[in-house]
Amino acid sequence: MPYDSSNCRECPYLDQNHLPLQLKTPRSESPVELEWNNSKTLIVGEAPGIEEWRMGAPFQPTKKVGGTAGARLARSWQRAGKKRKDFDLLNTVQCYPGQDGNRDARPTKAAVCACSGRLAAVLAKNNYERVICFGRAAEKVVSQIQIAHALNFSVVPCRHPSGGASNEQLDALW
Repeated sequence: MPYDSSNCRECPYLDQNHLPLQLKTPRSESPVELEWNNSKTLIVGEAPGIEEWRMGAPFQPTKKVGGTAGARLARSWQRAGKKRKDFDLLNTVQCYPGQDGNRDARPTKAAVCACSGRLAAVLAKNNYERVICFGRAAEKVVSQIQIAHALNFSVVPCRHPSGGASNEQLDALW
């Protein structure tokens, strides 16, 4: 699905002034968009982390102290006999929100609102059976879109993989 930038004009991350120079991308490059694998299950995260931003794809299996969401998902899929290609992957916000101390910052409400049109288009077009939402923000936005557009899929909430979800909770999702 080609990236639709029509909602970007209202996004506080449009000009990337919140990022240091080495993390800025040319405007001709798409933000971290949908990884479409023709699945009936969509995994929705909150926002790309720094590695996702650098790579241009959600949930990168990069390992660092404390782990990352992508690495924890990859290990869970391996335990469950699943592969990345078994799922479509997307974030509620497609641009990297920057740092908040030593952690990735949470996206602003304005960014979530700006990106919600893109998420709604993905949800409406792909006829998902299940949408797994990592974190309360993702669950809330997906549920609101589901109601507003009368979409028929199961919303499966889970704590964020790097924010408290246990291995058992992650493994039970698949």
